[in-house]
Amino acid sequence: EPRALPVTTTTTSTPTTEPRGDQETEIYMVKNNALVPITRRLPAATTREVMNSLLIPPTGGEGQGLSSSIPASTRLLEINGPNNGLLEIDLSSDFEDVQAEARVLALGQIAMSQTLLPGVEQIRFSVDGEPLSIFSPKRGDVKVVGACDYYGNLANPTAEDVDVTMQQALALTRRREALNQRC
Repeated sequence: EPRALPVTTTTTSTPTTEPRGDQETEIYMVKNNALVPITRRLPAATTREVMNSLLIPPTGGEGQGLSSSIPASTRLLEINGPNNGLLEIDLSSDFEDVQAEARVLALGQIAMSQTLLPGVEQIRFSVDGEPLSIFSPKRGDVKVVGACDYYGNLANPTAEDVDVTMQQALALTRRREALNQRC
């Protein structure tokens, strides 16, 4: 009599819905080619949770006109640190699908979001385990970046053509002031 063969399956989970949790965390998305903060509820404000949240595009409920420059198929392969202020992030090769200004914004989303966390000052990226040379709008091609590298990509809340909520304007003003002193 025939019997069923055991089936082995391998699954890779990619977040597809907005994470839920108790910890309100600020992350950066893109609006009109500039970085703007949004608040998401995450299980914890950790580098891994923040990165996984960045891999999920914004929903209409999070604000009109928001997008992400990080390719939707990108996966987080590994994250280490921060160690002495350095966070190491390894992304899947899907990240290579973004180029030019969109790539600067994608890296800026990650840098601005992660450097809000305690102990994270700089980030080193790799793709499929291979170190990534990063273009910093401020310093050219570099191995590590931080928030100062993407300061110029933050939305200016006082510009007339910038459409942000009051909460976003306040967060942008605070962040710009802090970076203005530090950078």
